[in-house]
Amino acid sequence: MKKISFLFTVIIFILSGNRASAQTELQSATLQQGDKTSIYYGKDAFISAFNAVTGVTDVITLSSGTFNSPTFNKACTVYGAGCETDESKGIYSTNVGEITIQHGTEVNGEGETVNKTNDLDGIHIEGIVFTESVNICDYYRIVTLKDFTLKRCKFNTLYAMNGSWHLSDVNIINCIIGHMYTDQTNNISIYNSIINILEGNQNDNKLLIKNCILFNINNPGVATYKDNVILESYAYMSDTFKASFFEKNIFRGGDALKYVNDSNTKDNWTGKNDIAIFGEEIGNEYDPSKTYAIKAEAAGTYIGTDGTPVGIYGGLYPFTKTPSNPQIISKEIDVKSTLDGKLKVSIKVEAQK
Repeated sequence: MKKISFLFTVIIFILSGNRASAQTELQSATLQQGDKTSIYYGKDAFISAFNAVTGVTDVITLSSGTFNSPTFNKACTVYGAGCETDESKGIYSTNVGEITIQHGTEVNGEGETVNKTNDLDGIHIEGIVFTESVNICDYYRIVTLKDFTLKRCKFNTLYAMNGSWHLSDVNIINCIIGHMYTDQTNNISIYNSIINILEGNQNDNKLLIKNCILFNINNPGVATYKDNVILESYAYMSDTFKASFFEKNIFRGGDALKYVNDSNTKDNWTGKNDIAIFGEEIGNEYDPSKTYAIKAEAAGTYIGTDGTPVGIYGGLYPFTKTPSNPQIISKEIDVKSTLDGKLKVSIKVEAQK
């Protein structure tokens, strides 16, 4: 009964959040801590809810609207209302600016102020539009964390830079990325996502990129590419790029494979146009009106390494923009109650695993 009660609370919260965002831009953040539920309001609601987090099992659910962002110095789960607005379904996105991830501090036995350990392990962020940059690691904020998930989010810019060798089990799933910059990264996997530009320095990046659409890859260093659609690619003959591995990728254009060691390429398809892949022209950058599904006859030809079609709808995490938390897709509320005082409410929700 407690779980059902919480689900109903979240549904009503999302319903009010979507309506508010469409009309008055009233933001809300719900913090669930076991059986305790707290609700905060306004642009700083996300900050207030995050400041009240006490453990990794705490869950923050954000309404649609625009929020000021906290500094992530502890782990929890954060769900937004979605990464794109769809007015036809009454869905409005959750928007957050720049995210800074850094350790909290504590005083050790010798009186020194040091970073906490394991305080960032287990962060899960989902269903949010990040309108500014997100820094997983950069030159000024080197962090150590594991089990970090970014899911069904949309990023203007995503940086994974110097210091990223301190990361492990970082998964980016079903995301839309405008520009991703990598440098000396390690243990980062990108699944079933759409990337406008992937680039970086000529350093030893250890990335796994699987079942993605990449509009442009520009010399991002060493990476493993499997089961992707790669539309443009340039390598500039860097030694690190030569060590990249490509298997079962569809290429529209570019010269990347010319500079990759022959032993590092396997069963790729090159020189395919948009019509052959998708059945329509898709342009040179992400367009939210398109599904990016491979056309039916091509899906039977372009089979990936795991036996599913190449592209964002194959693999382990078929692409979807619907967050895991319940989303209101239709609602009916009677204007009058029954004689015994009951009000008929019909709410249809949709959620993904």
